[in-house]
Amino acid sequence: MLVLLPLVLVFAVAGALAIIGFNRLRRTQQAVAEAWAQIDAQLQRRYDLVGSLNEVVAAATTHERMALTAATAARTPEERDRAERLVATTAGKLVATAEAYPTLHTSENFRRLHEQLVRTEDDVAASRRYYNGRVRQLNTTRQIFPWVLMASLMGIGAARYFQIDLDEGQVPVAR
Repeated sequence: MLVLLPLVLVFAVAGALAIIGFNRLRRTQQAVAEAWAQIDAQLQRRYDLVGSLNEVVAAATTHERMALTAATAARTPEERDRAERLVATTAGKLVATAEAYPTLHTSENFRRLHEQLVRTEDDVAASRRYYNGRVRQLNTTRQIFPWVLMASLMGIGAARYFQIDLDEGQVPVAR
């Protein structure tokens, strides 16, 4: 009987750790998914604004329309990385085009859309920071013992950071 007590305690502790690990990994995984949904919503708003600016400026080329279409269709962080470079370039070109036409700056519609785009760029950056923080939390959690064992048993792999490598000056700035 005394021999069974330590064995029961070991199994009880292992079971408790398994439950805690499962719940912790799933909660963290859900936080990553929630953060991605926030990025997705902000990026959709951004695409809509860039599209509206595109119509106001009326200087869109076929390439720029294709960039917006590709960005809207992208769903994974990998696809979004590529698409975001195109959208940022398009937004920068639209603002540069507007600079060449001073009458656009007097357009209330253009100014309103431009201000909304600048605010949305800030929101996208904040959402990206939040998402990357959740990814860091998940990736760190799944590398710590004993959670690394649980993560491999549950098939939870590392999440990918959402990073956009933009050249300076591609993101529209308030004027």
